[in-house]
Amino acid sequence: MALTTTTNKVIHDGNASATVFPYTFPILEASHLTVIYTDADDVETTLSASQYSVTGIGGRSGGSVTYPLTGSAIATGTKLTIVRTVPYTQTTVLSNQGGYYPEVVEARLDQIYMAMQQLAEIVGRYTVSSISDPATEQSNYALIQALQADLGDFDKLTTQGDLLTRDASTYKRLARGTADQVLSVSGADLIWRTLPAYPVFSGAARQTVAAGPVTSAGLPNFLLSTNAALSVTSTNVTSTWPLVATAAAGWSATTGGPVDVIGCSTTNLSWTGLTASRAAATPNFLYVTIANSLMTTESTLLAPVYQWGGTPATTAGLFTFNIAEMRGYLGNGTTAPQVNLVMVGEAATDGTGVISTVAYAYNGRYASAFTATLPGTATFTSTNHNLGIKPRIAKFVLECTSAQHGYAAGDQITEGHVSIYSSAYIPMPITTTAKTVGIQTGITTAFAIIERTTGNPQNLTLASWKYAFIAERDW
Repeated sequence: MALTTTTNKVIHDGNASATVFPYTFPILEASHLTVIYTDADDVETTLSASQYSVTGIGGRSGGSVTYPLTGSAIATGTKLTIVRTVPYTQTTVLSNQGGYYPEVVEARLDQIYMAMQQLAEIVGRYTVSSISDPATEQSNYALIQALQADLGDFDKLTTQGDLLTRDASTYKRLARGTADQVLSVSGADLIWRTLPAYPVFSGAARQTVAAGPVTSAGLPNFLLSTNAALSVTSTNVTSTWPLVATAAAGWSATTGGPVDVIGCSTTNLSWTGLTASRAAATPNFLYVTIANSLMTTESTLLAPVYQWGGTPATTAGLFTFNIAEMRGYLGNGTTAPQVNLVMVGEAATDGTGVISTVAYAYNGRYASAFTATLPGTATFTSTNHNLGIKPRIAKFVLECTSAQHGYAAGDQITEGHVSIYSSAYIPMPITTTAKTVGIQTGITTAFAIIERTTGNPQNLTLASWKYAFIAERDW
C-alpha cells in the first residue's frame, strides 16, 4: 500500500467520558502498536495489550483504541497516546530466482519509511543545532565538558531545589535555601538571605505604615514631593531606616490573638503608571500589598473606605477596611476578597508628572512641634496630620512659656479647657479632615481660661503661650 501520511502518533486528552480513541495512520501489525497512559502528575505508563482493544490493524486508514475495557473513562487532566512503533530489523528474505510478490516488497518498503517517520518524531522532540553552524554541536559538547570540570560533582546532584549559578569567573552550585529565606543578588552573585523576624503584631495601630525614614521633627520622610514623570519613588529607605507596613488580618482562631502581616523594604519602592491630571483633592492613592514580608506597590483613584462593619464594596479598585473585623477587602468588580493591603500615601499629578505627594503618618498618630505665640482673634489655624483618615482623637495643646494667671512655664492645658469668649464658656471648636486638624478663635477673644488660683475667667496673653496639635486614629 502507499504510505501517504507522515503521522505516526496521536495524543488524546481525557475528558471523563470518552473511552474510544481514534487514530488515522496505518499500523501493519498489532505488535507495532504502543498505547501510553499519562496521569495528572505526568507519569507515563505503557499499557499491556490485555488492557485495551484495537481495531484497524493492517488497514490503510487507521482505527481506534478502546481504553479502559471496564470502569470509568480516563479523567480530565490525563492523556492517552497512541503511537506506531516498528522494529528496526528486516526479516524478509528474497531468494534468488524465487517467486516475486509485489505486496511483500511493498510492505517492507512501507516499514522502512515507517521507521524513518518514527525517528523523525523522536528527533522532533529535541533541540537541533543550526544547520548553518556545523561547529555548534562540537562547541556545545566542549562547553558541557568545561562545565562538568568546573562543577566537579554537580552533574551528580540529587538534592531537589539546588541551583546552578555563575559568578564573574566560574559556574558553581547554590544549595537550596530554607523556608525563611529569599533569593537575593549580592554583587555579581546570587545568595540566600534570611527574612527578618518581624512580630505578628506591630503595636496599638495595626493597619498602618508602621515605620520609615523621618524628618528632624519625627514626621514621615519616604516620598519625593514631585517628579517629572507619572511615577513616584520612595526616598531615604535604607537598612537603617526600613519602610515597614502592617496589614491587619483578623484574629487567630487558635490563640485569639491579633494576626498582622508585616511588610518591610530596605530599598526604595516605586509606584508607576499613575493617572495624569489628578488634583490633590482627588489624587492617586498609593498602597502596598504584602506577602512573605515583601511589599508590592500599586495605586488606585478611589479613596479607601474605613468602616466599623458591613459588606465591603465590590467596586474595582476600592479598598474597604472593616475596623471591628480588623480585615481589609479590595473590590475587583464582582467580589471583594480579603487582602493584606496598606495605604501609604497620595500623589497629585498634572498632565505629565507628579506635582505633590502626601506620606501618611506612622502608626496612625501625629504630634506637631510647638509653635510660639498663640493665634489672634477670628483666626483659623490648622496643620496637616496626614493620617489618611479623619482622626477620632484630635487635640489642641497650649503650653505656658511665661507665668500667667497662676500657671507656671511648662504647664499645659487642652482646647476643652479653653473658651473663645471671656464672659461665658464657649468651647473652642476643633475641626478635622482626613489630612488636617484645625481650631477657630473667637471674634473678640482668642483664648480665655479659668485663673488657676481664683477661678475667674481671664484672657490669655498670646505671647506667653505656645501651641501644638495632636491627632490619632484610635484603632
